[in-house]
Amino acid sequence: MNITPQSEDQLRASMLLPDGDYPFEVASAEDKISSSNNEMIALQLRVFKPDGAARTQRDWLVNSPSAMMQMKIRHFARSCGLMDQYNAGTLDSLTCQGAAGVVRIRSKNDEQYGPQNYVADYVSESEEAEADPLPKGPTAAQTKAANGVVESDDVPF
Repeated sequence: MNITPQSEDQLRASMLLPDGDYPFEVASAEDKISSSNNEMIALQLRVFKPDGAARTQRDWLVNSPSAMMQMKIRHFARSCGLMDQYNAGTLDSLTCQGAAGVVRIRSKNDEQYGPQNYVADYVSESEEAEADPLPKGPTAAQTKAANGVVESDDVPF
């Protein structure tokens, strides 16, 4: 048998998901306390590749003072349609169990564990709509009205 020898890192890298956004569902969720003594939800995500095959990805939603982590928790809730629970402050493992949304997967080369995927963020279809919008200018009709031009179908002939 002719084989192409590969290192452990090469083999691990070949199993990674390419960086991108993927549909997911929460396979399991557990309320825990982090090593920094913060409440967290440990997640096991089932991430679906374009061919329909699923991969497991771990993630943690840590209730820490970090603005980045607070944003990630909010984005998770928004992606999964759990904003009512988020806004009520009642997001917990039972609420997360079975939730589904879209996850942003990235890759990194960890010194200890080699190449691996991680959850960079959670995204939703309403992401752009909820982002801080730029101030909107007047509509064409408003501009015409401000300039004294009135369009109407009630033109007497």
